[in-house]
Amino acid sequence: MNILVLTKRFSSGKDYVNDDFGREMRLSEELQKNGNSITIAAADYHKMERAKLKMHGMDVRVLPFSIPRLPFFIAETSLLAIKKKANAILAMGDPILGGAGYIVSLITSKPLIYDLRDNYEAYETIKKPGVRFLHKRAIARAKAITAVSSILANRIKGKNVHVLGNGVNMKLFRPIDKNYCRKIFGLPKKATIISYMGGIEQRGIGDLVEVFKELEKKNKNLKLFLMGKFSHIKGKNIITHGPIPYEKLPYPIGAMDVMVIPYRVTPFTEVMYTPYKLVDFMACNKTIVCTDVGEMKKLLPKELVCNPEDKEALKKAILKALSYRKINHRKTLEEKGLTWEKLGKKLNWIISEAV
Repeated sequence: MNILVLTKRFSSGKDYVNDDFGREMRLSEELQKNGNSITIAAADYHKMERAKLKMHGMDVRVLPFSIPRLPFFIAETSLLAIKKKANAILAMGDPILGGAGYIVSLITSKPLIYDLRDNYEAYETIKKPGVRFLHKRAIARAKAITAVSSILANRIKGKNVHVLGNGVNMKLFRPIDKNYCRKIFGLPKKATIISYMGGIEQRGIGDLVEVFKELEKKNKNLKLFLMGKFSHIKGKNIITHGPIPYEKLPYPIGAMDVMVIPYRVTPFTEVMYTPYKLVDFMACNKTIVCTDVGEMKKLLPKELVCNPEDKEALKKAILKALSYRKINHRKTLEEKGLTWEKLGKKLNWIISEAV
């Protein structure tokens, strides 16, 4: 099949094209590997650039984009769909792109597949004039809809809805010798280190820091490692490190004893199943503590999942995690089909059936 993918270039501080990152790129790459011809139209909201390049055998077009430019984006991608003899339109990454996919599908009379990677109802963009209407029309017209969790799938009043979580590259994210990884980051070899890595917005980082300061009183060998924009957080046993490229994340993960995901309930976290960090940590076979938001608890031991509003429960879960010696999350990921390779095959089947 020839498939035109409509997505955005930037999201969550990442350049999907230059960084070769994200659900949209990984699933598109897997579709290409499954014998399809993939063309990606990446809407550039920020730099408003235009570019043409090849990635993993895919034809990638970066196109300038804004709400006033929506008619031009639709016209250009419709012509692209015709030129590439697209058999299907796959809209991903944003309700605006879903709306654009809906109109391109109408113009070209090609089936629309709509991927919901998040709770789009919570996006600021859905408040723009006409975007919610187009998003709803895209759901109604789509021959198939993929949603990142069953919670989100159950909310969608559409037909032919499939759960398609995020996956992980098991070759990139893998167990690495802890001492080797600690040497890279200059971390104490004999310390017990718990960690959070990622963004700070809408997260329970304050809860984690409070709990850690209680725990360190009884365990002087305990350290907290925060990777991201956390230089403002201070403490004798708190180590902060700025963000690093995604492909190098297995090394700081490999240096840790316990990973913590202390999310609070928000419109975004309440529909989560497999956020990138969860499956990345799992692929490295790290013991993980997480709060009971969304569906993450389906993948973790019950005793390591705690109430997001209960700091004592978080402390208890961390203490339990510190008693673990070995854990095999990689087996769980394989059994649940949460690798990009298996998810790509599933999406390929979904699109083939829809077309």
